[in-house]
Amino acid sequence: MSENPLLTPCEASQTLEVLLRQFEQLTLIRRTPFPNGNGVDFIPDQDILYLEANGNYCYLFLADGNKMLVSQSLKKAQAQLEKHAFCRIHHSYLINLRHLARYLRGEGGTVVMSNGVELPVSKARKADFLKKAAG
Repeated sequence: MSENPLLTPCEASQTLEVLLRQFEQLTLIRRTPFPNGNGVDFIPDQDILYLEANGNYCYLFLADGNKMLVSQSLKKAQAQLEKHAFCRIHHSYLINLRHLARYLRGEGGTVVMSNGVELPVSKARKADFLKKAAG
């Protein structure tokens, strides 16, 4: 190992290239496809606050205040989104943990989203939610 803590120009260039590639991967906007009556909408995950079940459909509530009905059940949406910072908190709700503002204690509790909307947390899903929200 070299005693010199400074990188050579070649090493610095290679390190910079690796860091830039990693940064690009981190900043890519992930879009999730949601079928609708006319085709498919590709919605950036960061724009989704939460989803609400509506039979075999679900509503997407977006950060810009819009609400969209999509031709997909909440269960199918959960399968697509759960590994990307989304958490099922109730039979009727799947939330984006990045838009979670606070949790209010109670039997199951209540979450407050970044837009101020309060949603119930079911007793059955409380432990899983708290684990995901903390970590």
